[in-house]
Amino acid sequence: MIRRFVVFTVCVLMALPCSVMGMLDVPQVELAWTGNGDGGGVWNSNYSPNDVTTNGDCEYYLDDAREEVNNFMANWHLTYSPDPYVIAAVGVTNKSSVTQTFTLVVTTPVSPPITTNTLYGGSMSGSFTTGPGGGTLSTASPDPLYYGLIDSVGLLSLYPDPSSWTTTTGGTISILAVSAGLPPSLPNGPISTDISIQFKFTLTPGDAAAFTGYFEVTPEPATICLLGLGALGLLRKRRA
Repeated sequence: MIRRFVVFTVCVLMALPCSVMGMLDVPQVELAWTGNGDGGGVWNSNYSPNDVTTNGDCEYYLDDAREEVNNFMANWHLTYSPDPYVIAAVGVTNKSSVTQTFTLVVTTPVSPPITTNTLYGGSMSGSFTTGPGGGTLSTASPDPLYYGLIDSVGLLSLYPDPSSWTTTTGGTISILAVSAGLPPSLPNGPISTDISIQFKFTLTPGDAAAFTGYFEVTPEPATICLLGLGALGLLRKRRA
């Protein structure tokens, strides 16, 4: 009975890394754009733990950050946890007079690395808003609208290229919610450094896009419990 309790306890503790890992390093945001007269550019955030708030339950927030230059305006709200998972609510407005391509990447460090096999899954939804003349939001070939990445490798694709949303009358149209692998069930190996959500799209002049993306990775349950059995074996060896 005691042995079973030890295995169960180890499995539960290892399945809940948030309880022992503490706060992750702060996520960072990269926003790249092309298509304007100056050839585009790249903007990178530089957040620190002082920028983060928490609900006291292993969930952390970067609230209502904003960046504005001559050619675009962007804002985002990030929620993340050491489980690890990340939720990115982002908005981008094309302030230029030409269609632009935007690539917005939210990266959450995974520390310490997850050395077991893992499972992953994610989802996204959004909207597209134009003026009276209408416009188009579309994927930027060859990438999907949403990518879930592990260690900078794109694994989870939602709204693959080509996908587009067009209105000729203006107003706001919805981008329907889609998901894959939730709860996390798509197999992957260990994680060395980070997980990311990438939104990549083209946007007509004066128009705005808003997205909410979710990406979660968990240790593979069978592997967790094998490690728990290994820990029990070490315990028995020490008693011997």
